[in-house]
Amino acid sequence: MGGTWSGDAASAPCIAWSTCPPGTYVEATPSAEEDRRCAPCSTGSYCPGDTGAPRSCAEGTWDHDASPSTACAPWSTCRAGAYVAREGTATTDRGCDLCPGGQTSTGENAASCVVPAVALDLGEEHTCARHHDGTARCWGWNRFGALGDGTDDDRLTPTPVPGLQDTTQVVTGWFHTCALRTDGSVRCWGSNEFGQLGDSTTLDRHAPTVVPALHRVVELAAGAFHTCARLDDGGVQCWGWNDFGELGDGTTIERHQPTTVVNLPPADQLVSSGYHTCTHHAEGAVRCWGSNSTGQVGDGTSTDRATPTLVTDLSGVASIVAGGAHTCALLANASVKCWGLNAAGALGDGTTTDRHVPTIVPGLLAAEVTAGGHHTCARHVSGAVSCWGFNGYGELGDGTTTDRHAPSLVPALSRAAKVVAGTYHTCALDTDHAVLCWGANRNGQVGDGTRLDRLIPTRAH
Repeated sequence: MGGTWSGDAASAPCIAWSTCPPGTYVEATPSAEEDRRCAPCSTGSYCPGDTGAPRSCAEGTWDHDASPSTACAPWSTCRAGAYVAREGTATTDRGCDLCPGGQTSTGENAASCVVPAVALDLGEEHTCARHHDGTARCWGWNRFGALGDGTDDDRLTPTPVPGLQDTTQVVTGWFHTCALRTDGSVRCWGSNEFGQLGDSTTLDRHAPTVVPALHRVVELAAGAFHTCARLDDGGVQCWGWNDFGELGDGTTIERHQPTTVVNLPPADQLVSSGYHTCTHHAEGAVRCWGSNSTGQVGDGTSTDRATPTLVTDLSGVASIVAGGAHTCALLANASVKCWGLNAAGALGDGTTTDRHVPTIVPGLLAAEVTAGGHHTCARHVSGAVSCWGFNGYGELGDGTTTDRHAPSLVPALSRAAKVVAGTYHTCALDTDHAVLCWGANRNGQVGDGTRLDRLIPTRAH
């Protein structure tokens, strides 16, 4: 009879095959003449008993109690601030150690600890992060040496800028980068076709190069092909391309070394992008100069300005940002006004009409604003982020390539500490100091090790 056996088929009654208890498995298949034979489970395996076969602890689990009768348990998870010191096996748990002082890890089960990133800046097709210890890493397009690693090789993941220390700010132009050091000096590298590195030459530099005769700098800003510095007395000096008057010296003459911006009251903030430059002043006023073809200077005209020009209809400004051909201001009441190019909806007013004076972004309250080439993003107090404008490469982070004419939430982002927009990509620094980027990625500017455009926030490795 199936399921029974007898040691003496001629005289003994048939009895049911034995059932293997938990912690054992069927070593020998039973028959009519032989009972089921059970054997103990080996370490690193789990045997549920009955008629089941031994189950080795699957990848990611281990024999946590050395008891073959209980199921394998998941390996421990190394949280942010710790790293994987020992990988788990079927018989040992994953081991986590805390990161050394001054370092952290981003995400779960990090392979190593890093000095945390504290600031980001995005260029045309490269990205740079400044770290807590004053060092910097850059990634993306490197044709002219904009990554500062001594080569012209693109880097698809964050790469240290050798020899760069004690930085307080890193800024990126289209194809060049500059860093401010704690002593008030400045170093620049990358493309120098128009003198944007400020070293009195037009030679590209593949490593950080001192900007001579520039001291007491407290803030930097980089446009497409020009650079500006705010000094400790509130004065501003600029250098590089000047076809639209973006250097603010009253001319359109290219400058290969720092040149003073004329007729400018002391400034307390400096921004630049594309071909225009702006400053914020203690009384809340804003002045801009340079290209004004779409109203980005904000004076109600489309006339380029070679000297600082007061932005009209604007007061109570807390901070300003400059995009490719538009400008935005965060007001003290958390509302946002933008002006300039609006062909793709970068001004966020629900239209595609250029605005030559500041225009409110309806319904938006923000803690931070950033302007990219043709898009704009805002960080909310909650850590959520909204973006709007051009979305051809996914730079709005909403999983589509559909332009948005009004603020649209980035669904996968809820703990942003900073958000920064580049020409066609965007990055955020989350509360764990992880760098997340999205948008155009053909030269690795997202930093995830690929050249694939990303439509949602993706961790830079």
